[in-house]
Amino acid sequence: METLLSIYRGEGLGGFYKGLRAKILQSILAGAILLSVKERLYDVTAASLRSVSPAATPVVAPLQKQA
Repeated sequence: METLLSIYRGEGLGGFYKGLRAKILQSILAGAILLSVKERLYDVTAASLRSVSPAATPVVAPLQKQA
């Protein structure tokens, strides 16, 4: 409780959100890199599976509409 009061007295309400902008930027960049790597890995894997067995069924079957 002392720490919270100290931050509030020293920096005001904005002091609680001081590092939020940097954390949001970090999260967005990490998510973008993760998605990019996932997509690339999927493409490479799908291409290698097609080259091994070109007559095989697709890696991902199309979604079927349910009635």
